[in-house]
Amino acid sequence: MVIEDGVMGGGSGAEVSRLLYESLLGRLRHPVRLLQSPCAVFPAASHLERGHLIQEPNILALAECAADPPA
Repeated sequence: MVIEDGVMGGGSGAEVSRLLYESLLGRLRHPVRLLQSPCAVFPAASHLERGHLIQEPNILALAECAADPPA
């Protein structure tokens, strides 16, 4: 799992994911998951901004999905 505190769209997290795939091809039991903030304008109101920022619940949900065996 790669977590980047930046927006989607070819950032450093995407590059790290690509390098992991290239280096570990054939040895990964699960796909590399990439978690990034949405590519959108962030609201100025803090309660709305929180919906765009990566937080613990987002990370835990992705970790649970990654732990499920592939179908």
